[in-house]
Amino acid sequence: MPSHEEAAAQLHCTPEALRVTLHRLRKRFGEVLRVVVADTLVDPTPEAIQEELDALRMALSR
Repeated sequence: MPSHEEAAAQLHCTPEALRVTLHRLRKRFGEVLRVVVADTLVDPTPEAIQEELDALRMALSR
């Protein structure tokens, strides 16, 4: 896997711009994932959504 510096050079941007972009992508991914998980629940309370996300994280870490 390339470093941030190598990836930034390949994408013709600065390493800082790449870090900011990656941060924004991760944040947006989390937001979209929460919406998708909420759509699978009968009662999508914040607690229920978090429980589902925790279960998903555990399942993926095995």
